[in-house]
Amino acid sequence: MLWSLASLSAALITLAGCAGDASAPDCDAIAAALVSRIEVRPDPGIAIIGDSLPMRATAFSCAGQLDGVRTFEWRSGQPVVATISSTGVVMASLTGNFTIFAAVQGVEGSANLTSRPAAVARVSVEPDSVTLGVTRTSTVTARAFDSRGRELSGRPVAWSSAQAGTVSVSSQGEITGRAVGGPVAVSATIEGHSDTTQVTVTLVPVQSVTVTPPSATIHAASTVQLTAIPRDELNQPLTGRAVTWVSSDPAMASVAAATGLVTAIAPGTVIVTATSEGKQGTAQISVTLGPAARLQFIEQPGPVIAGSPIVPAVTVQIQDAAGNLIPTATNAVTVTLPAPDAGLLGGVRVVNAVAGIARFDALTIAAPGTYSLVAGSAGLADAASRTFVVSPLPASRLGFVQQPVSAVAGMTMATTAVEVRDANGRRVTDQPVAVTLAIGGSPVGGALSGTLTRMTANGVASFPDLSIDRAGTGYRITANATGLDATTSGSFDIFPGDPSQLVFIVQPCTGGCTTDAVLAPAPQVAVEDRLGNIVTGSTTSITVTISHGHGMGELGGTTRLNAVAGIATFSDLTVSRGSSGITLRAEAMALPAVISDPFTVIK
Repeated sequence: MLWSLASLSAALITLAGCAGDASAPDCDAIAAALVSRIEVRPDPGIAIIGDSLPMRATAFSCAGQLDGVRTFEWRSGQPVVATISSTGVVMASLTGNFTIFAAVQGVEGSANLTSRPAAVARVSVEPDSVTLGVTRTSTVTARAFDSRGRELSGRPVAWSSAQAGTVSVSSQGEITGRAVGGPVAVSATIEGHSDTTQVTVTLVPVQSVTVTPPSATIHAASTVQLTAIPRDELNQPLTGRAVTWVSSDPAMASVAAATGLVTAIAPGTVIVTATSEGKQGTAQISVTLGPAARLQFIEQPGPVIAGSPIVPAVTVQIQDAAGNLIPTATNAVTVTLPAPDAGLLGGVRVVNAVAGIARFDALTIAAPGTYSLVAGSAGLADAASRTFVVSPLPASRLGFVQQPVSAVAGMTMATTAVEVRDANGRRVTDQPVAVTLAIGGSPVGGALSGTLTRMTANGVASFPDLSIDRAGTGYRITANATGLDATTSGSFDIFPGDPSQLVFIVQPCTGGCTTDAVLAPAPQVAVEDRLGNIVTGSTTSITVTISHGHGMGELGGTTRLNAVAGIATFSDLTVSRGSSGITLRAEAMALPAVISDPFTVIK
């Protein structure tokens, strides 16, 4: 065995120190100087990975500890797990069991150790706050440190989110924004120690807006649905973003601000813009005329006087469904008044459109009232004009609406009515008028009785209490009102009433008579009604006798006659004796007798 100079020196020192020691049996001076065993401490021992662990080796001989031996040769039995320096300092790098050897003078001692990671004293999550967009991801890092502040690697981390619906976190520390909200605590736990980061989730900013279709051509009154897709900086679609739509010319094409539905109105080109969070996308919409679809009054009928032309002329336009003029249209257009007023419309009512416009000159409405015209054309939707007022013509004349009819003398006639009329014969109702009636033609001088002046109501004056006292044929009544042309009724008759009395209508001997000569003039007795009208239909039998006279003679001739047309004419009467103060008595059944005027018969 080879001895090193250090070992030999140590042995000699030991020998010198033991030379006088007789307590160790079988331990001579040489043996007592030689290393017989080595103790390595700690044994067993714990080595913390990353920390240095000084080892101690103690040499012993048969006589005991060799204090002079202080230098050893060190080695690790598992250098992959732990190494040891030449001064006996262990440095573990992996977890495991290993053996450390110390040798001197050819003697080797060992110690069994176990290496393990350092205990975690604190955890740090970095960064300590994160802001990310919905659906966006980011990675946070958890770092473990021991009590000496050294970072520990390879430790398993348990991740958790306080609100997984807002922020989720993977086992690798990848966080994902799920919904707008926060801050939300995301925690990392390593060996019972935790730290958190605060995560706020925001909407991913819109970077661009794509509008589809980017262009479209549609005709007026039709629609096209535009779709806007907000996109992020990666050109990925973003959902749930508010989009507002506007048209560059709403009179040409409008767009629903919330939905992007475009409605074409008038020919031309517009730009429709979709805006989301300040970013815009556009689509170009070209609008063309639609097919002829409807009619529209563009010059409405205005107030007019009945019978006068409507001015300005009523004008009707042929339009597409959006109300645009169809300049090529030549359709025949008809204007009418709805029933029951259809017959009141005058003028040319059917016109062929020129350049899409039908003009109706000189239309008239015959009667006052409130009306609305209707325009129609085959295959097109009708149009109704606004209502308009037709005023009556000024009152100009009177007219009978209920003619006087034949009646009995002295009896109330059926109601006679007179209306105020314009020049076209239409009733005028705008103001009351005083109407006065009179007999316009009387064959026998009859008198008209009743309320002869009455005010019109709604243009009509009614006379319910008229009567005429004298019977006759061919009566007429005139109606008069200040400022209006008078009118005369048709003819009518007044009939006598029932027989009421006898009357000598021709007195006997008004010029003097002689005895036995025919009385002249011949007496006539009439059957009359209570008003003195001869009852021309009466054939009553009438008898005459001498009623009174001085020295009365006998009455000769035909003294009983049947009335003819209500009159009995006694043409052959004679008196047989001269006398004065003679009167005749006429009588008939059911009628009071009547006495003639006195007369004288000369002998």
